[in-house]
Amino acid sequence: MLKGTLTGCQDNVFTEFIPKYGDDCDKNDAKDYTDSPNLSAEALLGLRSNFGEGGAKVEPFLHISSMAHPLKESRKKYLFQLFFRKIGIIRKMKQLTLYKKAMLVLPILYIIGVSIYMISHRAWFSPDQFFMVAVVGVILIGGRTKQFLWDWIPVLLLLFGYEYLRGLAPLLTKTPNIWPMIQADQFLFGYLPTIKLQELLYSPILPRWYDYMAVILYVSHFVIPMVTAFIFWMYNRRAFKHFTAGFLVLSYLAFLTYIIFPAMPPWMASNMGYIPPLQKIMDQVMGSFAHPISVPTIYGFFGANLVAAVPSLHAAYPLLIFLYVRQQIAWLGYLISPYVLGVWFSVVYLGEHYVIDVVIGIIYALAAFMIIKIVAKKFEPAIVVQTK
Repeated sequence: MLKGTLTGCQDNVFTEFIPKYGDDCDKNDAKDYTDSPNLSAEALLGLRSNFGEGGAKVEPFLHISSMAHPLKESRKKYLFQLFFRKIGIIRKMKQLTLYKKAMLVLPILYIIGVSIYMISHRAWFSPDQFFMVAVVGVILIGGRTKQFLWDWIPVLLLLFGYEYLRGLAPLLTKTPNIWPMIQADQFLFGYLPTIKLQELLYSPILPRWYDYMAVILYVSHFVIPMVTAFIFWMYNRRAFKHFTAGFLVLSYLAFLTYIIFPAMPPWMASNMGYIPPLQKIMDQVMGSFAHPISVPTIYGFFGANLVAAVPSLHAAYPLLIFLYVRQQIAWLGYLISPYVLGVWFSVVYLGEHYVIDVVIGIIYALAAFMIIKIVAKKFEPAIVVQTK
């Protein structure tokens, strides 16, 4: 039987306001526990993931460097409750003053508010613009600006690299593929879903509510992933690192595919007469938005790749968000699932992607998630378990 004391430091926003666990922490933050012989290194790894970079330690010791027997669901639930009830975020939130709680929430509300304003004024919120806006948000809470720059600048530079290379892709590729996606959708459904959906739902007289919703979901392509990364960074830097790594792996895998297999989207195929005419729903809806504003961005120097339809990153990014949010808080992941399904519907309905593009995007998102999960399990420090 394992018995000991949990100690460690959380690598999240609360370290800015509350003394870290360890030598400087309240003695009440260290709690004894008793568990059965079924307690495994996997369970302790789960505890470590909640503690973040500081890790978790149980005394006295027995070093375990590999995964042991998996826990039953009841054990996982027990350890989850152990963390949140005794040394968890909820307990620490209750200790925060109203001012400090506000300092945690206001930057996120500020980011979301700016995002809504820019989209409503037809300004696509690029990563560099988001970065500058987020810096101001971080300054609001004070004390984390240096940490923000240290964590985000490498991500931003790698995103710039991806966008620059993506703009070069048309110069490196051959004639785009047209028929494989059309034939795949016809094989799956007997018709082209993007055309059928517009026939059933679109009204050229007046845009419907779902037209607006589809366009907003589509143009939020970079906004929502960046907001998600910012929230992860605020509350759990380890989750932020995993998510942004998955985001970058997914983006670069897609770039390689764009070079090997350039693919023409439905709207372009329609313009060239390969498939029946499609309606310009996005143009009609965007015309009803507020007067456009111009915001400086480095992305103006990058070229666009119009034949980057396979895989659909519009479909892949939302699924990646779902996977990482569910990994942190299961019920919240399922709560945002309508957003994921809504984006998948929107890209097909608006004529931006075929269904097969979405399916391949889903596969790429799952692959990126699993790659990061495997790499993290292999290279993150081993858990130290100590027994009496």
